[in-house]
Amino acid sequence: MVQAVYLYRRHWFGLFRPMTLIASIAPLTVATYAATEGDFSILLLWVLLVIGLLIQGSMNMLNDYFDFKKGQDVDRWKVCHKRPLLGPSLEQIPFVALALTTLAISLTLVIADHHYGLIASLGLLGLLIGFFYSATNRSLAAIGLGEIAGSISLGLLPVSIAFALYVDQFTMDAVFIAIPFMLLMATMVMANNIRDIEKDAGYRMTIPMQLGRYTSAWVYLTILIMLYMYMPLMAVLNVFPTVSLLIFIALPVALRLIKNLLTANQFKTIQAMKLAAYHYWAFAMAWMIALIWNY
Repeated sequence: MVQAVYLYRRHWFGLFRPMTLIASIAPLTVATYAATEGDFSILLLWVLLVIGLLIQGSMNMLNDYFDFKKGQDVDRWKVCHKRPLLGPSLEQIPFVALALTTLAISLTLVIADHHYGLIASLGLLGLLIGFFYSATNRSLAAIGLGEIAGSISLGLLPVSIAFALYVDQFTMDAVFIAIPFMLLMATMVMANNIRDIEKDAGYRMTIPMQLGRYTSAWVYLTILIMLYMYMPLMAVLNVFPTVSLLIFIALPVALRLIKNLLTANQFKTIQAMKLAAYHYWAFAMAWMIALIWNY
């Protein structure tokens, strides 16, 4: 008798959550241009991006794996009694995630040169945050630290790793560049948590669950205001090139996003999660294009 297994309803790439991968691509690319002023090896940047995507993809897989183990998002999986298996199975995910992470670590050792210590420390911290984001019943997401964990692992750390690779140190410039990505990641995670207030009940105690949908929407608006005030301030102070203000092309998406959240309607909050992803893409793409143009 063939043992029943759980299969993911989508393909392997779906487990990577492709719409979220900009959260690795953008900070690494922007930090590379800022740290080197455009004078860098394209091949090195591509390898760095592959490493970031492998790590984020493997952590996304583990997030789905641990969520299912806790009884969440079971509708994403189906029971299968047939062999061969057509699609990702639950039992395969830890091994695939481990293989992807091992490949990322190997590539890091190839490009790290003499920067092993700092890059290894930052990378290890990112892996630990990514793993414990959803692992265990007291995961970071479960105790209301999801926004902070996301901001560090996909905001501060990738920027810091890029600076460590190119200039061999952690500088205030890295912090200045990381802040917008930290705020963007906070909006991504919070939009997800606002959408999932009812679904997360009994499993997590997120910030939106503690504040309520409406108050969380106003906190969300505050984060967006901080983001769109910060960028012009950095341009005025000559920390960022003036062309970075191209990011204001994403403002209409931000306004529609916050309007949906303040409506406090379940359908609108579902749409807001998609808009949060579109907003990140629009903002990040505009910033990357601006820096490519500038350098």
